[in-house]
Amino acid sequence: MVPRIPLQLAKISARTLLTLRGTDRRVIDFYSWFYAVGKHGGPRLFHPGKRSVHILFLKEDSGYLHTVCDYPHSDLEISSKWCSAFLSQWRAGYGGGLELPERIVAVRLKAEWESSQNEASEYWRDCYDLAELANPAFLLGQLDLLCHNVVNPLGRSIACSAYAEQSKDYW
Repeated sequence: MVPRIPLQLAKISARTLLTLRGTDRRVIDFYSWFYAVGKHGGPRLFHPGKRSVHILFLKEDSGYLHTVCDYPHSDLEISSKWCSAFLSQWRAGYGGGLELPERIVAVRLKAEWESSQNEASEYWRDCYDLAELANPAFLLGQLDLLCHNVVNPLGRSIACSAYAEQSKDYW
């Protein structure tokens, strides 16, 4: 007797807004197995809403794209509120001399904290995923830079607060 696990294949399509490296593709289809009884074995790929924006780390193998590591570690979410600011900063060349992971972190932070949002609660505050992507010392340097240079007063205040919090953990 071999146990049988009922699985169903789900397909999710994503529109590409920006290709950071590799072949530019307009739409990417993702496939994921989930339990046919309605329960899922782990974190879902993306959020079901249309406003979900992600930076995905993918590699091509035999004509198919695969995440570079186990999901969700190959996914960095960006709030849809700051997506256009991220794209603008990226296309303007902000952080152009940095390696790809560091540039993503630098543009991600600058785009969010330079935005004209007025709600402090809307800002992102958890640095863990960005510290993993680049490194803690780089992240701390970016927070310090933004603490002194962000034009938006609320963004500057939050950058300084994040710098103070992260420097306690780093040292």
